[in-house]
Amino acid sequence: MFDSGGYVSADMGGRVGADSICAESSARPTGCQGSVAFISIDATQEIRDLPSNNPSIDTSDRIVGPNGVQIADNWADLLDGSIDNTLLNANAISDTYFQFHSGSNSDGSVTSNTCNGYTTFSASMMSSIGLGNRTDWTWMGSSTMSCASGRLLCLCY
Repeated sequence: MFDSGGYVSADMGGRVGADSICAESSARPTGCQGSVAFISIDATQEIRDLPSNNPSIDTSDRIVGPNGVQIADNWADLLDGSIDNTLLNANAISDTYFQFHSGSNSDGSVTSNTCNGYTTFSASMMSSIGLGNRTDWTWMGSSTMSCASGRLLCLCY
């Protein structure tokens, strides 16, 4: 799992646009065969469904950051409400207030706060976010921020 490399607009173009940001990211780790945005777009494109929507994702693999620090033992452990290390540690990020668009609850299910499936930039709309400095349930589904610029996590497989 890696940070796409900076702030992106909430109107990133839905699943296709978000996945494209990950695929084209200069932060994408070497040896990555494929990548997908770690974000829930709608009820058919939730984080928890990423492996069924992307058969190349092996749910038994450990989830690690670019520096090798383990985030979770496997896919089920990633979505059980806590993680082993913060995303800050796993991605060697120095921004202690690292927040990322997730559109998700802590179990990877979609919320109603997805910026219209991440197609809308609006200060009056909200995006569900995760906190990169936490290991409890708030790491993925803590709160909301406006549908403006934010970070995007990507999953490399």
